[in-house]
Amino acid sequence: MVNQANHRIISAINSREITDIQKWLQQYPNLKVVSRDGSAIYKLAIELANPNIIQVSDRFHLIKGLSEAVREEIKKVFRVVKYQYRVYEIKNA
Repeated sequence: MVNQANHRIISAINSREITDIQKWLQQYPNLKVVSRDGSAIYKLAIELANPNIIQVSDRFHLIKGLSEAVREEIKKVFRVVKYQYRVYEIKNA
């Protein structure tokens, strides 16, 4: 856990067990936002600890997901361009 204001580590947990994470999070009743990866374990543990906590994707996974989406869109565009180029070559052969 990192303090958002000063970026200092507050605490860390060495478990991926739902009950351990839930208990650990409940030690911080003022927690409002949690940045996490896509793990269903963390999602459930956070919801059980406090359903009012806002869950957001961590920076790494957010950028990774965005880059994968952009890559797929670029592939689609290139397929269309490649097809149009082939049509152009056939028409102008």
